[in-house]
Amino acid sequence: MITIATKFTLFISLLASIGFTGCYFIYKKFNSKRIPKKWRKLANITNLYIYPLKSGRYTEVDEVECTKVGFRLPAKNGNLQLRDRQFIVYAQYDMTGKTARIYHKMVLISVSSRGDNIIFEAPDKELLFVRIVPKTRDNVKHIKLMDVAEEYITTVDLGDEASKWFSQYLRQEESGLRLGYYDDAWSRDLKSFIDDDSLKCYKYLTNDAFGLYSDLGAVHLVNQKTVDDLNEKLVQKVSPTQFRPNIVINGPELERFAEDRILWLKIGNVIARNVQECPRCIFTTIDPETGIRDKTRQPLLTLAK
Repeated sequence: MITIATKFTLFISLLASIGFTGCYFIYKKFNSKRIPKKWRKLANITNLYIYPLKSGRYTEVDEVECTKVGFRLPAKNGNLQLRDRQFIVYAQYDMTGKTARIYHKMVLISVSSRGDNIIFEAPDKELLFVRIVPKTRDNVKHIKLMDVAEEYITTVDLGDEASKWFSQYLRQEESGLRLGYYDDAWSRDLKSFIDDDSLKCYKYLTNDAFGLYSDLGAVHLVNQKTVDDLNEKLVQKVSPTQFRPNIVINGPELERFAEDRILWLKIGNVIARNVQECPRCIFTTIDPETGIRDKTRQPLLTLAK
């Protein structure tokens, strides 16, 4: 398994600036599917994160295993290996995944593993211990990924105790929400999208780009210099974690918005294709440390300018 650590350097292949617009697009299309042979150093990795629960609290780590569907923690001490966005909260009443866009306090729920137990923890709430269960005809559910997506996915329900815990914490009710996990028995498919128009802006999106229960891509990269530039315009400063990254990069030669020009990137032995810039939504207005949404809609309003 290929490992990425915070000590690693990020190398990139940039799209060349060619004077004629026609040549620009020909060059881009011609090279988009070919792995480059030449690389240029761009930055260092300063932070690595995974989010075992979709919309849950980040877990900062020094190294991760890089798989085709996203990051996974290295095996240690016999504990179950946590993976990025492998758990999802969904509503029983409409069979749709729910995120912190609706339940802001989800960003405070942390996940860890101890032996074969998965532990969910939230402020002022008792710990929830969950064991991964074998799938059966009754616990395999087909749900909509989230309210704002036209994609249907499969998840394995983790039972009534987990349902009660999440319902109490997020809804102050005894039921209504369920917890599911990804069991490796299926994969996401572009054909599962009801509305193909929603994918037209993703020119390089293929089935190989999907994460587990992430909104779309398997890995999300954020440039610290771009965040610094944004903070110069804000009264209330934000950290990169407000944008839910898996990788944060920085370095003396790194420029703001350099990430917008990346076609391919190389970290150690990992080579990845940039699928698309990440559109920003109301999620960016939720403080990851407090779970409180900014009433002035910052930093989203500034990003929209």
